[in-house]
This record gives sequence, structure tokens and C-alpha cells, in this order.
Amino acid sequence: MPYSFAALLNCKLPTSKMVREVCLEAKRYTGKELHAVGVVDILAEDGAGVLKAARALAAQRGDLAKSGVWGLMKVRVSILPLMRVENMPTVLLTFTEGPYETNT
Repeated sequence: MPYSFAALLNCKLPTSKMVREVCLEAKRYTGKELHAVGVVDILAEDGAGVLKAARALAAQRGDLAKSGVWGLMKVRVSILPLMRVENMPTVLLTFTEGPYETNT
């Protein structure tokens, strides 16, 4: 698995157990499971229900996008872990709670 993908999983999944299950067991979580642990904000019905739910969420949280909060979150959750991995010549990822640890 590419280090960048492992870094993203460590940042996005709430527990090391979930990261381990995805990486070592190829576990696929349902929307309900991800919603229960806070990875997914809302559940929606297939088809038109997804668009309806997305519009409702956008209306509810639209002011956050105007202030730049969502962009900052995207940088913290996605871009910074990738930059850390790019700057490390040799990386050994360990499964921990929270941000990943590295041993070089």
C-alpha cells in the first residue's frame, strides 16, 4: 500500500482498529457503520435522496465554506499528511490512535 494512502487512512478513520481492518483484512464499512463512528455526516437514500441530502447539508453549513473553515480542514486532513510522507525518505507507519507515528 502506498504510504500516502496509509497516511490518509490514519487521519480519516477514528481508530487504529478500523485502519488495521481496512489495511490487513480489506474490510469495507457500510454507510451506517461509518455514520455511527462519525466518519460520515449524514445518511441518504440512493438516487435523488443523495442530492437532496447534499443540498440540505450545504444549506445548513454553507456559512462555514464562506469563512474558509472547510478549506483549512481539507488541508489538515488530506494535504498535510501527504506532505509529511513525501518529505520522509523511509517511513514505517505504526497503527496508533490519532495521527500516525513514524520511525525512520
